[in-house]
Amino acid sequence: MVDEIKQEVKEYLTNRDKRIMLNGDLDVKNTVADGKIDDIKERYNDMISKIEEVKERLINDVRGDRDQYVEQKKREIDSLEHPIEEVERKVKFLELAKKIKKIDVSIDDSEMGVYGTGKLYRKGFFFKDKYMNIKIYIAENDKPVNKHTLFACGNCAFKDFMSLPYGYGLPVYSDRENIKTIIKELPTIEDINAYFKKNRDRILKNLIDTYNTVKKEYLDIIKGYRLADFKPVLEVRSIPENDAPLVCIIDKTSYLRIYKGFYYRSVKKIEGNDVFEYIKVNGKLYKRDCRKEVMSITETGNTLFGDWWSMHIERHHSNKSNRVFNKKNYDRILEEGKNTIKGKNKNRVTKIHFTYPKVKWVNPDVIDKVGD
Repeated sequence: MVDEIKQEVKEYLTNRDKRIMLNGDLDVKNTVADGKIDDIKERYNDMISKIEEVKERLINDVRGDRDQYVEQKKREIDSLEHPIEEVERKVKFLELAKKIKKIDVSIDDSEMGVYGTGKLYRKGFFFKDKYMNIKIYIAENDKPVNKHTLFACGNCAFKDFMSLPYGYGLPVYSDRENIKTIIKELPTIEDINAYFKKNRDRILKNLIDTYNTVKKEYLDIIKGYRLADFKPVLEVRSIPENDAPLVCIIDKTSYLRIYKGFYYRSVKKIEGNDVFEYIKVNGKLYKRDCRKEVMSITETGNTLFGDWWSMHIERHHSNKSNRVFNKKNYDRILEEGKNTIKGKNKNRVTKIHFTYPKVKWVNPDVIDKVGD
């Protein structure tokens, strides 16, 4: 029995020593491994930091080049705005002249009324001219102190050429005027009349001064020009086919031409007032789409929870070179899409529908040759 106890104690001591050694081995392994991990982290963090620095520098170089380019182009664009606006303003005045006789600037206040139980006092014409009329009114309102409102209503034929005051919060209802503004609010009618008498020359002075300036400009223009003088500005430009070659036909109906670096798509009619967005080639109408560099081949869909995937040809805000619309990229992306959907459909009960624009190429090479 004594010998058994001695043996048990001996094994215990041996096992304790082994456990200490094994725990020591674990400690060494963990410590050494952690040290190696820290070395790797430090080494690669330094590499990643340097790569990030290179990445940021390259991004900043691109942004800096873009910002400098944008600033220069904006200055060039700004320098063109004034002469363009001058011509467009003349055309608008001449177009106004054709219909100005039908524009009614009279003031029909027969149905004007005050909200609630307040009274309305008509003061009569404040300004009367061929192209602008203004009347002055006083109305009772529901305010506790300044209970009377002095306001003006009227009509002006030059509403597209000048800013007309049109305020809300008047104590009256009327919708037949394009000029409607509060002048002053005071406690009594006597206060209003005194204010009006004292300040008559200053009331609506900016509006009347602007009107007289615009009126003179209008009369000078209709005296010196005819709408026929600006015929090229008002008509869609006809472009020779050689200057706007046909690139392709999409889905048998959409004809895509390129002119001065821009894509133009075939349309049936003009929408809006800017005919400069359109060209005609062989009598067919086309609308400007976008520069050739930003026309992209995009893909969208839902194959995880849905059953559709589609490909599009459209302007995109961020266009990578392998997505720019041309025959090489179109053929590649279409083939990749078909193969991907084919692979996914092998193990699906509900098949994925893949839709894409069918392109018939006519002159694909002109994309890289025209318009720079």
